[in-house]
Formats: sequence, structure tokens, C-alpha cells
Amino acid sequence: MKKMKWIVTGAESGLGKEIVVQLLQNGCYVSAIVEDYIKVADLTSRFPNQFVGVEIARNDSRGIASYLQSVIDDFSSVDGVILCDNTLLTKSVEDMSADEIISSVSFGLTNPILLIREIIPYFRYKNEGRLILVSSAHDKKSPTDRAVNYAISKGVESLFSSLTHDLSTFGIETSVINFNPEDYVASVTGKNNWAAYSMAECISSEITPTRMVIC
Repeated sequence: MKKMKWIVTGAESGLGKEIVVQLLQNGCYVSAIVEDYIKVADLTSRFPNQFVGVEIARNDSRGIASYLQSVIDDFSSVDGVILCDNTLLTKSVEDMSADEIISSVSFGLTNPILLIREIIPYFRYKNEGRLILVSSAHDKKSPTDRAVNYAISKGVESLFSSLTHDLSTFGIETSVINFNPEDYVASVTGKNNWAAYSMAECISSEITPTRMVIC
């Protein structure tokens, strides 16, 4: 069976890191985009032949472009990208500084858009590829202290929605996976490691070369 090769964001903690661990344990190859390599150094030690963690600064368009080319060179191909929404904020808008807002939007929205922009031409050339977004559910009113996070998450989801039809004509699949907000918040903040593990297991067990089933 073909071993999938993934690029994953939001892999430094919580659900994102658990997803990476599950994929690696299933034999996949993973390259993670992180801001702090130290937070994933343990994965390099545990899976030296399968895992690569690369630090990229926020809004670094050139860095993302060169990173993607190096991943393709190292892995010989990339099958998909998993965007894990780890931009958990716990401040109301009025309590955030301008720098905090700009930094949060850069990390949660701008960087994913830059990565998607770079990977789409490659997937079109291959005539196949997968883009998967993992975030909390948005069927309830967002708490005031997570309003900015909600706006960022909805922005990325809207991007996926607008791209789906066009990308499907090139064999590129898009999937959005939403989970219970309370469990998701607990997993991201590290307050419930079991929630992170069980959600990651659900995702990774359903990622196959042919389909993606939303848990």
C-alpha cells in the first residue's frame, strides 16, 4: 500500500501534533511547518526517517515557496496538505493589541493562504492532491473571547469552499473537518489529551489514498 506524504501545519501542540503522531505511526511521511522547532524535536527523534520539522516565520512568502520545493525534493512527491487550526485565542477584540491581532491573522489566515497558493500549481500538474482543514465546529455562537479565532477559522473555511469546485476539475480534493468546540478547545490547550488523541485517531484512520471520510 502506498505510504502517503503529507505537509501539516499547526503541529506544535494539541490536536495538530496528535494527528502527526498518528500519521507517522501509520507509516506516512510528514513534513511540518512550525514556528518553534523545539516543540516537534521529539518527533524527529522518534521518527527520524519519516518526519521533518521546518521553522517558517509568519508572512514569509519566499520561505514557504522554498520550503515546498525542498519537501518535494526530499519526499519526491507530496500527496496532501493538512491545515490544523491551532490559532486558539482567549481575549476579546477590545483587549487585544493591534500587534496581537495582526500576528494572529498572519499565523492563522495569511500563512495557510500562502501555502495553498504555492501547492495548488503542483497538485494541478500532478492532476491529484488533497487539502484538508481541521478546525472546531461553527454551528453555535462563538464566545466573545474567541471571536477573532472564529473569524480566522471561518476565513480559511470560506477559502476552501470557494476553491472546491475549481480544484475538483484538476483531481484535487478538499475536505473540512469540524469537531465539538469544547473538545477541540480542550485538546488545543492541552487540558484534555484524550480528546486530542481520539480526534487525531479518527482523522488519521480515515485518511487513505482514495478517500476522506469526515468523522
